[in-house]
Amino acid sequence: MARENNIDLSKVKGTGAGNRITKQDLEAFMGQGLPASGVTTTPAPFTTSHTAPVAVEAAPSAPAPPARAPEPPIQFVAPPAKAGAKTRIEPMSNMRLKIAEHMVASKRISPHVTTVHRVDMTRVARMRARHKEDFTARYGISLTFLPFVTRATVEALRAFPLLNASLDGNNIIFHNEINIGIAVALENGLIVPVIRAADEKNVLGLQRSIADLAARARSRQLKPDEIQGGTFSITNFGSFGSVFATPVINQPQVAILGIGSVEKVPVVIDDAIAIRSQAFLALSFDHRLIDGALADQFTGKVKQILENWSEEVL
Repeated sequence: MARENNIDLSKVKGTGAGNRITKQDLEAFMGQGLPASGVTTTPAPFTTSHTAPVAVEAAPSAPAPPARAPEPPIQFVAPPAKAGAKTRIEPMSNMRLKIAEHMVASKRISPHVTTVHRVDMTRVARMRARHKEDFTARYGISLTFLPFVTRATVEALRAFPLLNASLDGNNIIFHNEINIGIAVALENGLIVPVIRAADEKNVLGLQRSIADLAARARSRQLKPDEIQGGTFSITNFGSFGSVFATPVINQPQVAILGIGSVEKVPVVIDDAIAIRSQAFLALSFDHRLIDGALADQFTGKVKQILENWSEEVL
């Protein structure tokens, strides 16, 4: 580009590594409309040191073509709505804008991979059915599947602490606390309040924390520190009937576990047909830090705990 436009590179400020001159630097220089000199350059051979380009006198040449301004980036913009069209236009809410920015940033930052495990929830379903009415009468809240999954997840995070970590540049930050974010659907968006020290709570404590945070999230009574500091997140898309989904990581965390709806299905056990309560666990993880083998070991640990559940609820 310097030869073609007859540019003296000594007059161009380099912004690359070791003050090297980049294509963008040349385009910016040409965009200023500065006069070109009669000196051109040939690139120096590649070395590992920061060797500057060597200037070489050029033979007289034809006048340089006019400088071209850098081309603007391509933008994809929806066509404006036509007058009288059967549409209604309204701006996105601040919450929706923040969610959109967060989702786009997460996809841009983390290479997402999702692994899915089918888990037999029959033991948990039977225990929940056994305690459900007493639980509601005693505490005034419903006993759901979510605290069981949360409790199993906490134990799996203890066994595989890398999934409870986060990334800061090239550094891995291991968190000593296990703070579980629980996605809560609102009327016009989504929020993820955090259960702090979730590893210190049993199923009862987790259910009460989940119910309290969800109620205050929907009534806009959460405190700012209650939606910060999460080290791992769980989303229960099964509560709306979804069987399977691929959740987006809640930055700066490195993984999120999604739970599908628990349904009774026919399965083959010892060559016989049986009715079992099953669900899908979908773990989305950041492939910069987490490999597939580790993700499967973690999800398999959650599955093992749920399928062999023995801890009492009350």
